[in-house]
Amino acid sequence: IGSIPLIELLKDLKPKLKLDKEKQIIVDEKMQTSVPGIFAAGDVTFTDLKQVITASSQGAIAVKSAYNYIKK
Repeated sequence: IGSIPLIELLKDLKPKLKLDKEKQIIVDEKMQTSVPGIFAAGDVTFTDLKQVITASSQGAIAVKSAYNYIKK
């Protein structure tokens, strides 16, 4: 809470990820970003609840989504 999301790792990604005004990565319910094949979870995403358990559950969703994406 109150920290800046660490998204510098993705600054050179083309196409760019869609971010909100707080520079958090916008994801859907499957943790998919605006770039196909890129998933995000935890404090770099928009969520009202910023806690370890939230990041863990989002990480599980992102892994499942990534697996399904690769299977296609």
